[in-house]
Amino acid sequence: MELEVGKEFLMAVCNEAMLHKKATCTVSSPLLNVDLLKINLELGEIIWVARREEFDTVISELRLKIRDSALQNDLPDYSDLREVFQGSVLLPENMRDLLQEMREMEERKNDPFRYPKQKCLGIDTNIAYRRLLTRLLGYEGVNRPKELSARSVQILLPSLVEEEISARVGRKYSGRDLDELRKAIGNQRMIGSLINCCFKDGRKALNAQTEIKILKERYNTWDVKGGEYSKDKEVRDKEIVKSLASHAANQELELVYVTTDDKSVAHAVAYKVRSLHLKYPLDIPEKLKIDHWLLVELLYDLSLVFATISLKGLGITIMGDWAGKSTDEYYKERLKLVIDDSSSLRGILERDHRIVSRLERTVDLRRIV
Repeated sequence: MELEVGKEFLMAVCNEAMLHKKATCTVSSPLLNVDLLKINLELGEIIWVARREEFDTVISELRLKIRDSALQNDLPDYSDLREVFQGSVLLPENMRDLLQEMREMEERKNDPFRYPKQKCLGIDTNIAYRRLLTRLLGYEGVNRPKELSARSVQILLPSLVEEEISARVGRKYSGRDLDELRKAIGNQRMIGSLINCCFKDGRKALNAQTEIKILKERYNTWDVKGGEYSKDKEVRDKEIVKSLASHAANQELELVYVTTDDKSVAHAVAYKVRSLHLKYPLDIPEKLKIDHWLLVELLYDLSLVFATISLKGLGITIMGDWAGKSTDEYYKERLKLVIDDSSSLRGILERDHRIVSRLERTVDLRRIV
C-alpha cells in the first residue's frame, strides 16, 4: 500500500508505533544497505548512530563498482548524515548568540523612536540548507522567550543565494544511470523507483528552496538584488557579502551576516560587516534526546538525502522523491509511504490517513505544528 502524505503524518506513524508496542525502531538506507540510526520513540531518544568508519567501508566498495564519477559522488556518505542532523536535531554550539541578536532585533522593532537604526540578519546559502530559521521555534531548551515573534525579525535574502541553490537543481536519474546503479546495488525495486528523480544535490537544493519559501511566509524578509554570479564558490561568497553590505548601507541598517562558513566570515571582515559564525558539532553524538516534532524533521530530511529510508520492524518505507514528484510537492513537504502488506500498522495508518486527509481540506497542518 502506498500513501502520499505531508511530513506531519510521520508523527502519526511514530504514535501508532508506540501504541502498538513498537517503541524501538531502526532507520535504514535501502540504497546503501546500511543502518543509519536507532530510535527509542517512547523515550524520545536516538540510542545509536552509524559511525564514519561504517560509511567509509560501504561507500568505498560501492564506488569501485560504479564507473560514472557523478554517480559515485551521488552516494550519500557520513557528511550527508551529519548535515541532516545539523539541519534537524543538532543546534549550533553558539545558538544563544543568534537568539540574542533576534531578541535585540525585536526590541528595536518595538521601539523605533529609541532605535532608529534597525538591525537585520543577512543569511548565507548554508543557513538555508540547514533549515535553522524555519525550525527554530521547534527547539526546546535554547532559552528563547516565548513571545519572540518571527515577524519582528528582519532577514535580508540575497538573490545570489537563491541563484546558487537553483543552480544545484540539475541532473535527474536516467535509465542509463539506473542500469549503472543496478550493477552495484542489490535492491532492484528501490533503484527502479528513482527514475527521473533528482540527484542528491538536487534533492537537497529543493529542500533549501522550501526553507526560503517558508522564510518569506513567516519572517519579515527582504530580497536583496545585486552581485555577479560566479561558478567559483569563493568569488560567489564574496559577492553575496558585498551585495548585503551595499544594501544595508543604502538602507541605513545594522547588518549581522549569519553563516556556517569561516571563509565567508573573512569576506565579511573585508567589507566591514559584523558576522555571526554558527558552529555545529563536528561529530554526531552516539546518543541524543530529541523532541518528537524534530524527529519528524530528521526523518523527513533523511528520506530526501538518502532518497528512501526504511523503518525496520514497522514494515514502512519512506520515499523522499519519486517519479513525477513536482516542485510544488517539495514545497509542501510531501512524502510517499510504502507500507508492507504484512505490517501490523497497515490498517491503522490507512485509517489515520483518511482522517488527516479530511483535516487537510480545511486546515493547513503545517501552520499548527
